[in-house]
Amino acid sequence: MRKLTKRQTAALLTRGIPGYALGYPTVVSLEMTHCCNANCNHCNMGGLVPDEKRIGAEDYRRLMRVLKPMIVQVSGGEPLLRDDLEDVLRAIKPAGHEAPYLIVVSNGWLLDRERYLKLREAGINQLSISLCFPDRRHDDWRHIKGLFDHLDRTIPELAALGYDDIVLNSAI
Repeated sequence: MRKLTKRQTAALLTRGIPGYALGYPTVVSLEMTHCCNANCNHCNMGGLVPDEKRIGAEDYRRLMRVLKPMIVQVSGGEPLLRDDLEDVLRAIKPAGHEAPYLIVVSNGWLLDRERYLKLREAGINQLSISLCFPDRRHDDWRHIKGLFDHLDRTIPELAALGYDDIVLNSAI
């Protein structure tokens, strides 16, 4: 996780300490979809799932009221495949709230400047891009030709916007 501001730290502690004492989960990981545009060697969620049943933004809003987590990690499959992802993120973290700390994990293939800015507007604190190799071996591992080159162009472009909320993660 990236360094938090004092306000974010205070908000998370205010939510986290009482939540922990009351038995609420500290971290919740939500799989937005079982569909994925990759077919990674280490994962069983490659491909598209026809007629996949998904819960909507209101369902996530109700879930967050019950769970009250400090941190929410949104993954998949590939969460950027959801057209309503930003609505779901706003339901998880309403505007003006510091908590929960909201992380989106993506393979980055569908990521561009416009989508990144929409994710930020929806309230994410961190965008975590999965990267298994620092070169084109990544394409072979994830079975998406051109993925490494896309990330090699896109991540620096997004980082140049001046935010410090993009991290890289690796499955080892």
